[in-house]
Amino acid sequence: DGEFNIIKDGYETDIHGEKHITFYIYHTSDNTVETVETRDDRPFNIYSHVKDGLLYGGYYPDYYGKGSYLDDGVEVKDGTEIAYDGINSEWNYSDGYTENGKAMHPEAGVTYYLKEVPTYCLKQRLIYTYNGGDRILRSFYIFSAIDDLCYQDTGVVVDEITNKVKYKKVRKELTVNWKSGAQTYTTLNCFGVENGGYIALTILDDYLTEGRVMKTTPYWVTKDNVLVLGTADVRVYSLGNLTVDEYSYTRIDSFE
Repeated sequence: DGEFNIIKDGYETDIHGEKHITFYIYHTSDNTVETVETRDDRPFNIYSHVKDGLLYGGYYPDYYGKGSYLDDGVEVKDGTEIAYDGINSEWNYSDGYTENGKAMHPEAGVTYYLKEVPTYCLKQRLIYTYNGGDRILRSFYIFSAIDDLCYQDTGVVVDEITNKVKYKKVRKELTVNWKSGAQTYTTLNCFGVENGGYIALTILDDYLTEGRVMKTTPYWVTKDNVLVLGTADVRVYSLGNLTVDEYSYTRIDSFE
């Protein structure tokens, strides 16, 4: 048991005649390579190999943030040209694999580049607005962050997973023209991360009712159709008795 006969190109058979393969996962969060051996006929969950404390962003046949060096005349990819600074921006969405990463079928000898995203993405900052005189809640805004635009869908789940509200705006920086004056939002002043990708805005006015308990969770859907959920927030909204906090403004006029 445990003895193998190498056939070719990473394929092996064990003493029971079962075919095994060896392939590689490139972790873009720390530029390490994981060697994986599995049965050839068994679906593989690459999603579960995301490093702890990071979010799944899909998997790709290439990663343009990597570097290389020569080892005995052979090019070895190691990611040294671009240091990992919390954001993976070197991706080509059209290259991404479409087979679901929770049950993909790896090929022998292939390196799969795993997009691992910091968790400040898919967090949320809540802003309530009210009319200046009566302090009655009028509107509800959610700002969130995404690392790049390499997703088939992004937005906020309201209560149930079947109820997804897409972002109205996704920008490197987003200027909101409040009645009290304009303010520009970025990943730095919302989440403390400089050059952290994109800031996204969702408006949920239509969901506000007296005494409503509302759960909001930012999400994205990767190219391989995996739903990834961020940090949830659950609050009770009392429209006639708002306690104004530092993030409250009188009213939004427009945003760009």
